Amino acid sequence: MNEEEKKFFHLFRNRLDSNDFARTKIILVRCAEGSKTLRRRIIFELSNHAPETAIPLLLLLVGIRPSTLRECPNLFKVVSSMLYRRQELVALLLPTLSDEQAEILFEIMATLPRAALLETWTRTVLHQNRPNWTRRWLDALIGSDNATAQDSVRLMSQSDDAQLARAAHKFLNLLNGAESFEATEPAPSQPDTEPEEAAEPTRAQPAEPCEPQLVFAIDDSRTVLMMLARLVKNLGYRCRGFPSPSEALANLGEEQPALIFTDLNMPECSGLDLARQVRAQFAVDELPVVMITTPVDQPKDEEILEAGINEIVFKPFNKQLLQETLHKLIGQADR
Repeated sequence: MNEEEKKFFHLFRNRLDSNDFARTKIILVRCAEGSKTLRRRIIFELSNHAPETAIPLLLLLVGIRPSTLRECPNLFKVVSSMLYRRQELVALLLPTLSDEQAEILFEIMATLPRAALLETWTRTVLHQNRPNWTRRWLDALIGSDNATAQDSVRLMSQSDDAQLARAAHKFLNLLNGAESFEATEPAPSQPDTEPEEAAEPTRAQPAEPCEPQLVFAIDDSRTVLMMLARLVKNLGYRCRGFPSPSEALANLGEEQPALIFTDLNMPECSGLDLARQVRAQFAVDELPVVMITTPVDQPKDEEILEAGINEIVFKPFNKQLLQETLHKLIGQADR
């Protein structure tokens, strides 16, 4: 940390120790724009304070600087540990949180692998009687790819909110194989099959400028694939989803995407191996590859660099995080 950052950190710690919550938040806003080292010091400092104080401030930090979750994985561990130690904490915190803070908290909660705890939290969220929060909690559960979330989603499928219940039912049907990914997503604007008389195979050309940019999404989880495709399309891009790396690579010769999202852990081959195969054809600045994983499964920096990964996105992802990533790597969608 430089001298100015040290000054702000000491101010932050003094205000925090004095229980001056209002001024602590003001100083935290300034610190959030600082270095990774400064943010890590703040996370460590907050880990030693009461959860009722620490968690809202940690959520504020992520809201100001979303990359903090990726750059400072310890934040995830600190919040998770606090939630585990005091299961009633969510009910105490929710009435005090903004919509943005609640959404970030939901993303962390949804990844924790305890079915009974998730079900308790689901009842707590439903009890808040805030439809936008219940839908965000459902999206977090789906996007987390958490195997223990099914009972919580089933509980939400019994909600009096018809829209929420339908969305939960759709997830359960997908999980049980009653619906396919293609049945729940609009068909792509370009046909997936080649014309009868195809030209000689050549490197695929990018889509015409007048068309929305094409994004490939690869994940062996149908539910994560469904949610990722829906969010990408809502942001104004085209999206083609593939349940396996081999299918995506085969289609890479038909139409070049502007960007690829890929899961890390897949049975056929890992996202790192997929990225290496993509890099055999396309340079890092020619076709961005974004890895989707969890904070605990994050590959080593040297593996990410060697495979040619442009960016890491942690599960559970949300619309804001995807939008930031897409805008950074391929620009804003033309609507």
